[in-house]
This record gives sequence, C-alpha cells and structure tokens, in this order.
Amino acid sequence: MKKNSLLSLVLLAVLATGASAAQSQPRSDLVVLPTYVVETERYAAAEQHVAESLNALRALAATPVVIALELPALKAQVAQVSKSLNAVRLAKS
Repeated sequence: MKKNSLLSLVLLAVLATGASAAQSQPRSDLVVLPTYVVETERYAAAEQHVAESLNALRALAATPVVIALELPALKAQVAQVSKSLNAVRLAKS
C-alpha cells in the first residue's frame, strides 16, 4: 500500500508540473509571413515524357493479344516425318 501511495504522489506531481508549464508559456504575437506567387507550366518536360510513355504502354496493354492455335514449327516437323516415312520401302517376305 505504501508503494502505491508513493507512486500516486509522484504521478500527481508530474501531472501538476506539466500543467503549470503549459500555462506559464507567454503568448507570442502572430508572425506575418510573406506571400510568394509562383507561375509555371502545368507539366514540366520530364512529366510530359513520362505521361506519354505511360499512355503508349496503356495503348499496348489495351490491344488484344492474338494467339495462334496452330503451331507452325510442329507442322513442319510432322510434314518432315511423313515425307521420310513415305520414302521407306517395306520388305515383303
């Protein structure tokens, strides 16, 4: 119990010190900062280049992909194998 009361007393002292420090700060006058007006193009040259590159990439992504269901390399191999089979004679017994 003695430990809890000591801890409570320390916590109360810290809270009171923080509250009094927050109240004791003097109010400063408002500082008026100068106003700057900056005029520039909407997009810089680099930003325009990036936007054009992205638009080109989007256009490529939007085009449908054509997939051939027939395989020309496989057709060539099958044709070559069939030609070699026709040239072979079978021996009759």
